[in-house]
Amino acid sequence: MLPGPPTGSITRRSPFGVAAVAALALCLGLGLAACASSGDHSATVVGTAGKSTVAASVAPTATASAGTKPTSKTAAPTTAAGAAPSTAPQMGPAAPDAAGMLAKAVEALRPGYDVDSNVTAGDRTTNVAGRVVGTNSQFTLTSGGAVVEYLRVPPQTWVRDPGGDWTESSAESAPREALTPLASPKALEFVSAGGDGQHLKATYDGASLGSETPTVDATMVVEPNGGLTVTYAATTQGKALSVTTRLAPAADTTPIAAPA
Repeated sequence: MLPGPPTGSITRRSPFGVAAVAALALCLGLGLAACASSGDHSATVVGTAGKSTVAASVAPTATASAGTKPTSKTAAPTTAAGAAPSTAPQMGPAAPDAAGMLAKAVEALRPGYDVDSNVTAGDRTTNVAGRVVGTNSQFTLTSGGAVVEYLRVPPQTWVRDPGGDWTESSAESAPREALTPLASPKALEFVSAGGDGQHLKATYDGASLGSETPTVDATMVVEPNGGLTVTYAATTQGKALSVTTRLAPAADTTPIAAPA
């Protein structure tokens, strides 16, 4: 269950509904809230050779002494022409370093990145789009035509309707940055390479992404331009969710400041 609004926190009517709000928190790992509301639909959410042995197959060489015949007439030469070829297994090219690919992508995005994520629950899709610069972030959440904006400059969070005035929120749940959960999968493997980038398969601890399932399997594309797209299915409040999140190098690296 999502927590109710803490004492003294700002209360707003959510245009998204509880499930969609929770989905936003898990899809980005940001902990962002769509806003709280009073009544039945209230919620507070703040915005990775075996050794081979070559058999020489050489019979012991007998030493002949006077009047004595060698005990063996055959000794397979080890260097003579026509010697039997080696039966050692041939090692193929090393598998691509999936862990290195992901780590490089994550570190390149840490200074600043843009976010575009879609969370589908049933017939409703909620979009969250924005940017992160350093530890500060700004996002716009859209669902069913309703829009709410968030601005986060730790430890404060502000919320507003588009074009309105920023209002500080005293909600206790601080947003979490998006990259850390994605940077630490339980398992990771290279799948293929294509024109759109390197395709990986990752398995995450479900809780790290906010899912109620023990594990979450994700497909991931490390794009040539430094972007990172992650797609997975999860469960929140018993509801099945489909999540696609793209993080890309920030187009705008202007510092994000607190409202004047």
